[in-house]
Amino acid sequence: MFLTIGDIILRVILMAGLAVGLLLIPLGLSGNFVIIGLLALYDLTHGFSIFGHTLLVFLGLAVVGEVVEALLGSAMAKRYGAGKGGMAGAFIGGIVGAIAGSALWAPIGTLIGSFIGAFLLAFLLEWFIHRGDEGGAAEGFKAGWGAFVGKFLAMGFKVSIGIGIVVWSVARIW
Repeated sequence: MFLTIGDIILRVILMAGLAVGLLLIPLGLSGNFVIIGLLALYDLTHGFSIFGHTLLVFLGLAVVGEVVEALLGSAMAKRYGAGKGGMAGAFIGGIVGAIAGSALWAPIGTLIGSFIGAFLLAFLLEWFIHRGDEGGAAEGFKAGWGAFVGKFLAMGFKVSIGIGIVVWSVARIW
């Protein structure tokens, strides 16, 4: 297949955009959706003859990644001993922390804020719930640590999805 200069330039621009999309994921931004949007635009320039319905599969994977990110912090907090309060704290703390972090120092603050928020609110709620018990702070710390680990694993999961989409797409394009 003969490539024109325009095709090569378009592909190089796409590769740069895909790399940016991958870098957005660990920052807590929806890099997988950026990647899919760029692939859809590229496919549009080729009459949807390159990816076709595969874009819908990619979209489904990206949605699964977002759901896993939303729930894994709470699930890991529970695994580390949190009750419903700590699980809710992990979920809400991750969201509130991401928003607060974004306001303070976007986009890095989004990532840091979501980790700190999930840990802190899970810790505080579990500590509050177990405040009369011996070791209430330790229980809170375990729940907070579980929330932190869950957020970290969720980020890795989303990055893995993004890498998979990019590798498959680049192999298909070149």
